[in-house]
This record gives sequence, C-alpha cells and structure tokens, in this order.
Amino acid sequence: MDIEEQEIQVEVLKRKIEDLVAKGGAKYLDALAMIVNFEKEHKDDRYYFGWRMEDIEGLNGGMIARMKEAGIIAPSPYRSNKYSTWILTYAIPVNEVALEKIHNEVEQTQEMQEIEPQMLDINDYKDKFNEIVKKYDMLDYWARFINPKVTGMEHVKRALLLSVASTNDRYGDRGRIHVLMYGDPGTAKTELMMWMHHYLGAKFTTHRSSDAGLMGGAIGNDIVAGALPRADGKVICIDELDKFSNKDFAGLLEAMSSGRVTISLMKGEVEKTFPARVRVIAGSNKIDRFPPELLDRFDFKIYLEKPKRDEEKRIISDMVDSWFTEKPSYNGVELRAYLQWISNYEPEISYNVRKIVKKVIQMYIDLRGEEKGNIRRDESIMRIAYTIAKLNKRAMMPEDVVRAIRYIDETMTEGKLNGLKLLIEKEK
Repeated sequence: MDIEEQEIQVEVLKRKIEDLVAKGGAKYLDALAMIVNFEKEHKDDRYYFGWRMEDIEGLNGGMIARMKEAGIIAPSPYRSNKYSTWILTYAIPVNEVALEKIHNEVEQTQEMQEIEPQMLDINDYKDKFNEIVKKYDMLDYWARFINPKVTGMEHVKRALLLSVASTNDRYGDRGRIHVLMYGDPGTAKTELMMWMHHYLGAKFTTHRSSDAGLMGGAIGNDIVAGALPRADGKVICIDELDKFSNKDFAGLLEAMSSGRVTISLMKGEVEKTFPARVRVIAGSNKIDRFPPELLDRFDFKIYLEKPKRDEEKRIISDMVDSWFTEKPSYNGVELRAYLQWISNYEPEISYNVRKIVKKVIQMYIDLRGEEKGNIRRDESIMRIAYTIAKLNKRAMMPEDVVRAIRYIDETMTEGKLNGLKLLIEKEK
C-alpha cells in the first residue's frame, strides 16, 4: 500500500468517525481510544482472541452496532457460546497516530462549525445600504472592512472582496473570481484568509488539514471527497498552496475552470464527477511548482513582500493603537449582510455599453504591446468589471472596465489609463 492510499484510508476513517460523533457524541472517540490501547496491551497475549464489550468502559451494544456498520470494528474469528468478541478492522488503519490526528481534526471541525456565520435579517440593514450605495463606491467602501486589524493592503482587500462578491458561472462563461497571494512569509496572507473563514463563512484548508487533499480519492467503491467538492458554492481559502500535490493542482485547475472535480475509481475504470463551484483564494510562499495553466486561471496574482523600514513603523503604530481595542467592524457583520443583500443581483449590460467595452479592450490590447494575445486576461477584465457593477448594485459601465484593467495590470500607466477614459467619453 503506497503512502497516498494510506492517507486516503485515514481520511475514510475520519469521515466515518465524524459521522459517529455527529450522531452520538464524543463518547465514540473515547471508546475507540480505549479499544486501541486494549488491543495494543493484549496483542501479544497467547490466548488473546479479541475484546468483549465488558472490557471497554462506557461501551454498549448500540455503539458496537454502529461501529460495526461503519466498518471500524468486526467480529473476531474466535467464537464462543458465552460471549461475543471483537477486533478493530484492518481495512482502515485504526491506530494511535490516526486516532490522535482524527481526534484533533474532529474537535477543530466542531469549533469551526460553532462560529460559522448565520444568515442575517437584511431588513435590519436595507435603509442604510440604499443610502450608502448612492453616496460611495462600494468596492472602496467595503474593502476596508476585510480584517480591519490588517492595516493598508487596499489592493489586496479589493481583490478579496471582488472574489467573495463574484457571481456564479452563466451561459458557459466563468463568473467566479480567483485570487492568488504569494511571496514572503509574514505578510498577512493567512491572517486575511482566516478572518474570511471566521467571519464571512469561507472554507479554509491547508495541506495538513485534509488527507484527501483538495480533490479527493477513493478506496474500492468508497469515495472520499476532498476540500473542493465540500466547498461547492462557497469561497475556499487555501493556505500554503505550494505544499499540495500535483494531483491536487490538477483537481484545482478543473474546479477553477469548470466548477467540478472528477475522481477516478478502480484505477480509472469508473469515474465520478462532483460539483466544485468554488471561488478560490490561495496563499503561497512560492509559485515555481505551479503549472502555467493553473497560474493562468487566477484573475489576481498579487506578490507580497515584507514591508520596508518606514512602512513597518507605520504598521506598528497602527498595531499599538488597535492592540486589545474593539473595532466595531471587525466581526464583518455589516459586510456579510451587504454581500447577502446583493447576492442575487445581476447587473445589466446594455448594447451600447458592450459596443464601447469592445473598443476599450481592443485599445488596451494595443497599448499592452504584446505580440501574443492573452484571452484569459481579457476575460478576467470582464469578470472584474461585472463584479464591480454588482457590488454597486447598478448596470455595468465602460468605466468599470478601466478600473479592472488598472487592478490587474501594473504596467498600465496613468497616461494609458487616461487614454482609455478619453475613448469612453468620445464614444458616449
């Protein structure tokens, strides 16, 4: 059995135990720990043929029945007319290491479930939202609400907000916006993603938190869904993306492009496809392992480096001011309510706007001066412009396209951007 299959088997065990804990509580974890210890202590006994229910404190017939049904325990080959004996099944690795890992992860999962944001009553916020949407640009207004404890980084926060607010795919066009933050450790990548997990309901995963990885796997006919299919319809924050496997990169590419992942069973003889319509926000120290086609799927690729001395002084000044002080917007309630308010809004794109946008993007292609085209970047411009309109709960405008170009192409000078604006004025 190779390492990958062992990891998948541990994930199978984890899922089975999670189901037992969800139905019957933590007593199953305690009972399994005692069973593991009992078998370890007696495995070398000459006349050891398994354990009885009476050997395990707190165990009862119902628990045995459920563990047997889950395939975690099995009847011992030894038979007695007086009592039944049981053993841990070796179809899945029930051992101290696996059990400790599962215990920690189940506890962590329960903690995360307790803080998962609930739906809000939008009626409490409607009047305020109708007022501010008339006065302010909603991208700039709400971007500052993303983890207010992290000062600055406005360009990063705008990208994260655009990803969270982006729409689902429609008519064969991808509406979901993906963001990659990469660069030096200690540049707030994890802090931003964890805040989005705790307060905006994004899913969070690392290479350590799921043995099934991003995509998933299978043992025989038993399928283990990875993080991507479990996050279907949501934002997924992936920390330390560079630590995942090449198989995970392939699954991530499929999910980012088409909103699904395909898991092969029995060495490719059977395949099963799961929906994975995710908005990906990823953090990574390095990107040299990533396939070019994977990098190409990220609408934003933002390089982060540790601050220079003067910037560090400004950051520490803000940090001291806010240390152990309440920030009214830190819990993200209003931002979450606003995102809920606009979630079903679909901006109109009029015929005249489409006509002007064509000319703006064609002029941008000329200004870019590259010999080879980049259709995916052009599609990113449309996705971002559309989401800017959605955030502002209005029809899409040609100016949204210029803003999108500004955000994703650092080579565009103010002079070039002003040229695009003059074109818009001329065409209106």
